[in-house]
Amino acid sequence: MKMFSRELSRPIRLILAEDSGFNVVDFTRKLRNWRRPHEMWVAKDGQFLLDGLVKRLDLAPDQLPDVIILDLHMPRLGGIEVLANLRQHRELSKIPIIVWTTSCAPFDTEQTQELGIDGYLLKNGNAATLIRALNKVLDKPKAA
Repeated sequence: MKMFSRELSRPIRLILAEDSGFNVVDFTRKLRNWRRPHEMWVAKDGQFLLDGLVKRLDLAPDQLPDVIILDLHMPRLGGIEVLANLRQHRELSKIPIIVWTTSCAPFDTEQTQELGIDGYLLKNGNAATLIRALNKVLDKPKAA
């Protein structure tokens, strides 16, 4: 059984880790024309995201997200710290992560690449770029 194989009949599970209400609305608008059925949950900070994933893994491991969209600059626990924690966890490390940020700083891009992200997008990018990145990650064959 593959950890993240997705039944064709169920929507894609997406978690957006984002503390700005404006950016949540912007992200949601960008997904309006995405033809793939999806459910989106929002984690308003990095600690909330980690706590929620660990709890879900314990209570309903079959309900883990198919992809995480991760802001780098959040309260309580930033995106790089979240990414480092997730990549050290045996089960949670398998979840694809796309960074969605305002930062084009070389330090951020290099550090996130070293931690094994699946995509790096700037928030001011267009909807088509976001949808292409999601499709690329979700259509990639999953490891058993």
